[in-house]
Amino acid sequence: MLRCGFSHVTTTKVVYSGDCDLTFEAARTRPHLLFNADFRGATSGFRRLDAHGIARGLADLKRDVKTGAFAEIAARFDAEHADAGDCVVLTAR
Repeated sequence: MLRCGFSHVTTTKVVYSGDCDLTFEAARTRPHLLFNADFRGATSGFRRLDAHGIARGLADLKRDVKTGAFAEIAARFDAEHADAGDCVVLTAR
């Protein structure tokens, strides 16, 4: 960045809590949202999937939530990515 002529560059880590909005990130901690067709319709990633793929994924998710596998995977992900954040905002002057 400094080679581009900026004299000051800062970074700010952003972590999405998923508690205040209905985005795909919100479903990371509340997987039950994915079973709601309106929620999926408002989430751009689902518009790229066909109905068969969504149905298969929801069946797998239902099984994983019921068996506790989802909670185990989510906990492992959260622990591994806690320091990384979800994205970084660069401010360059």
